[in-house]
This record gives sequence, C-alpha cells and structure tokens, in this order.
Amino acid sequence: MVQTTVDALTINHLVAMDSLQSMAKGYLLNCRCENKSPKTIEIYGMVLDNLIWFFEHKNLPTQVQNITTTNIREFLWYLASEEHRWGSSNPSAWRKASPTTVHIYYRSMKTFFNWLKREDLISNNPYSLIKPPKQEKKVIQALATIEIQRLFEACEGKTMYDVRNKAILSVLLDSGLRISELTNLKYEDFDQT
Repeated sequence: MVQTTVDALTINHLVAMDSLQSMAKGYLLNCRCENKSPKTIEIYGMVLDNLIWFFEHKNLPTQVQNITTTNIREFLWYLASEEHRWGSSNPSAWRKASPTTVHIYYRSMKTFFNWLKREDLISNNPYSLIKPPKQEKKVIQALATIEIQRLFEACEGKTMYDVRNKAILSVLLDSGLRISELTNLKYEDFDQT
C-alpha cells in the first residue's frame, strides 16, 4: 500500500488528516521541498504552533474545513491585544505584539491558507476576506556624514581585519544590504564582468 505524505504524517502522529496540526506539518514539509530558507520555515512553524495552541485553548474548530474568517480575526486580535500569550514563560509573550509582529503572523498564515486552497485541502479560503493589518511606517534615518567618517576611521589600519571591515562598510553603505544578506554572500553571487 502506497502512503501519501499526509497519510504518513497522520498515521505516524495519530492526528486527523484534516486537522490543523497535520496540515501544518504537511505545509512545513512542502516549504522544505520548495527549498524555502530555514529562517522562513522556522517562522512559519512558530506561527502555526501558536495558531494551533490558540484554536485548541479557545475550543475553536481544528479541522481546516471548519475554520472561518471570524476565527482567524479572533486569533489576530488575540495576538495584537493580549498580554501573556500562548501560556508561555518567555518575556516576549508577556506584552502585546507589535504591529510588525502581527503583520508577520498575518503574512505567514495567509501563505498557509493559500497553500491549503491551492492543494484543494479546503474548499473556501477563510483568508480571502481578511485585509492586512496596518503597519507602522518606520522612517530609517540615514547616517550623518560625520558618523560615516567615524566608522571608516575606526578601520583605517593596514591589517587584514581593517581592510575587511572597510570593505564590509563600503558594501553595506553602497548597496543597502542587510547584515544577514551580507553574511550569506558567496563568491558566485558577484558579477565578475
């Protein structure tokens, strides 16, 4: 007998095939197969774990076909307004989530429900009527000329570390890369022409 991925997940973990828990596991497996970044998968996993916790603790439907737009709005409101979330002892769960965090949850869950619909695992996507929550518009202040000069003065030496640090500063300032993007650069990423 040939088992599908979802069958293997439900048999091995004794959860209903259409449960939020088994669908979350299937979705995360799909994300790995699509070679999404480990950080993205970690965030999706955390969001889905918290969603499952919320649905179980609020006695909301845990079969994906029965989840409504109202259920999702309840979850987003809980996230945005509640202190001491998830029954967690982590201090970050002891304060209301920032608008940025709520937006991350919104986007993560939207991709999950879109995947469920695309895979024909749900007939109606409860996310289709939910608008994204407003985000704070952060204005990032550019460094002043004197601040940039001080940074370069800090690596004026002739050691290989000074040369490296000056190159890192130049790349960051000229390209607008994030530090994580810079640290993940490989030689092949550079256009040699």
